[in-house]
Amino acid sequence: MKKAMHFVSSIALASLLAASGPGIPRASAGEGNGKGHEKDVCVYSAHGSDEERAQNAKGGPGSGGGGKQDTCSKTYAKWTGSAIRLFLNTGGWPAAISAATFADCASKAFAEWSCHSGLGEAVVFTTASDAASADITLGWGNLGTTGILGQTTTNYFSGVISHSSIVMNSNQAAFQWTAGPSPSVDGDGCAVEVGNGNTSTNNYDFLSVLTHEIGHSLGVSHPNRRCSSTDHCYPETMFSCTDAEEFMRRALNAGDRLSVSSLYGVQQ
Repeated sequence: MKKAMHFVSSIALASLLAASGPGIPRASAGEGNGKGHEKDVCVYSAHGSDEERAQNAKGGPGSGGGGKQDTCSKTYAKWTGSAIRLFLNTGGWPAAISAATFADCASKAFAEWSCHSGLGEAVVFTTASDAASADITLGWGNLGTTGILGQTTTNYFSGVISHSSIVMNSNQAAFQWTAGPSPSVDGDGCAVEVGNGNTSTNNYDFLSVLTHEIGHSLGVSHPNRRCSSTDHCYPETMFSCTDAEEFMRRALNAGDRLSVSSLYGVQQ
């Protein structure tokens, strides 16, 4: 049986809110930083959206994969320090997701990635006083109306991550965020998979999408760049697109668990 206590349990909701504030700019693909670092920019799209069609048209390998994988596991880099500082930007949130809900979902999402790996035993997560001093920033930004739900930009060098920025789309013209059903966990503190809701709506589960984006910030990629609901990797949290009210992605799937444990080891 796994240890029941995981690292994010020590990051109180109040701590994330106290460390929050404005000022997380949206990074764009192709930006250099003058240090020879590589940059991974992963865009998460709504199933059936213009953004999904654009990603499918690109095809091929890249940040998010290529053709069919033997497993649904794909990684690109990892954190190697003993502490990671988080900063949550609560400014500009849409009405459906309050600052407290954002902080609570972030805590649950980090806990889920910790639950299936040695991450929580190797790394202490703390809160940064501002965005400039943070290792991972989380916040809102206008990512347009083409179907982008979230975007994570990660700087890394020789397989080691130095910074990651998560931006959740605050533009609700094409879809709406939902907090969905109350999350539940098992005896080990891991998320229990929740049945999906009405996938014909425009309501997208905030916790599922944030768990996906946090996976990118930890070094996990899309297993396959092309989006198809018939793909064998479609049930994975880290699949490149999601449908409305797909609450199943709150709980990591086999490929997700293999990815994070390959980076940070298994929980002892």
